[in-house]
Amino acid sequence: MKIPALIISILLIASLAGCGKADQHSSVPTEAPTERLTESPTAEPTAAPTGAPTPEPTEKPDFSGLIPQTGRLCEGPIFPEPAKYLVISGEGDNFYVYDNMGELVKVFKAVEDEYAFGGPGFYGEDGICENVLISTGETLAPFHLFGSCFIFIDEDWENDSFRLKRIADEDLQTLFEFSDEEAPELGIAGGVLKLGDRFLVLEREPIWDFGESETNEDEILILDGKGKTVGRIDPEPFGNIIGVYADKYLISGERIPDGDEDELSYESYGFVCTLYDLDGNMIMDRVYPVFTSSFAIEDEVDIGTLRYADYLRDSDGRYLDSDLKPVESIPEYAPSPTYLRYGNLNWEMEKLGYSAEVWSGVYSGVRLIDEDRRPGEWTFRIYDPKLASDRDNSPWHWWD
Repeated sequence: MKIPALIISILLIASLAGCGKADQHSSVPTEAPTERLTESPTAEPTAAPTGAPTPEPTEKPDFSGLIPQTGRLCEGPIFPEPAKYLVISGEGDNFYVYDNMGELVKVFKAVEDEYAFGGPGFYGEDGICENVLISTGETLAPFHLFGSCFIFIDEDWENDSFRLKRIADEDLQTLFEFSDEEAPELGIAGGVLKLGDRFLVLEREPIWDFGESETNEDEILILDGKGKTVGRIDPEPFGNIIGVYADKYLISGERIPDGDEDELSYESYGFVCTLYDLDGNMIMDRVYPVFTSSFAIEDEVDIGTLRYADYLRDSDGRYLDSDLKPVESIPEYAPSPTYLRYGNLNWEMEKLGYSAEVWSGVYSGVRLIDEDRRPGEWTFRIYDPKLASDRDNSPWHWWD
């Protein structure tokens, strides 16, 4: 009876061991997790209460009134006659040319040079700016416009030689030209004067005595209209020659001592003058020419400056014209007709109430001004073209 009991115990232990393994490694597959999310019911949108006001859309801010307007800002022309062009200096060596409707019509290249003829601003049809003929873009050799003539000089500062090379008339047509060997010497204080159909070549050097006089020791050379030498004259009878009157008479002048100037001498730069013809005959004395242009090879210290005039005041205070006939008044600014044709017209246009804003600032263009030169509305403006470049547009300095 003991043996069967032992067998039963062994079978019971084996049965219990089999149940433990089944719990650790069940052969029944585990159900996979549900891949589809449970959908929640979506709440219906809440309707706006009946009669509630609809909000107004927010307007975008308008900044147009804060943005400066450019271009033509007036009806019709931006400037009147006699100007035809407005020249504005741009970046680098570019110059921009606008017509009287504010349209860009030309571009030319030039170097801003204080010794060149003409600067930015108003010009007529034949204007010359920075030695460039605006209408064609042609660059002219350096010249002096004096009276009705263009004078071209070969300047050799290293050797103190200043020779007359060419003379052109008021149409820029060459009257005569000299070779290097034939060119007359002028000296640093010399110059050329036109009297009728003759040209007087003055060769002069300064007297360094701390005064303002210069020597006229050499004879005056007389040329005809083709540059041929037709005579020489002694300068002594004419006194201190300081210019020419209306291409007709020599002007001899004596400086009025400081402190003795009066209203009559103001327009003659402090000179009391005498007019002579080419034969040395005195035409008028104690007159005060209204000088409107000047010529000097060395203009820094006013050595040997020659001057031009078409009007004068006599000793009684009367104005006389180029024919020495009385006139009631003279223009406020009376340059020669040749200068009005080719030169800068800024001053003439200011008398008409228009200013060329071409020097510096955020804008360049044309502005109305009153009689006291107070600025008003713009008729035309652009952003200053020089601001478009970081280049130094004026790299030359007198101390270089």
